[in-house]
Amino acid sequence: MGAKVITFEQAIRFLGDYLDGDQYYRVERDGQNLDRTRTQLRLLEEMEKQI
Repeated sequence: MGAKVITFEQAIRFLGDYLDGDQYYRVERDGQNLDRTRTQLRLLEEMEKQI
């Protein structure tokens, strides 16, 4: 359960940073934090399938 919570929390952090103009996480291209958000949410979906 903890891994799922941390994965979701990281997705929210990436999304928040994207919406805030990429101030916290370093990005090399536009939309990178949004892509990171989507990746974390896909990982969470895969974790859910394992149960």
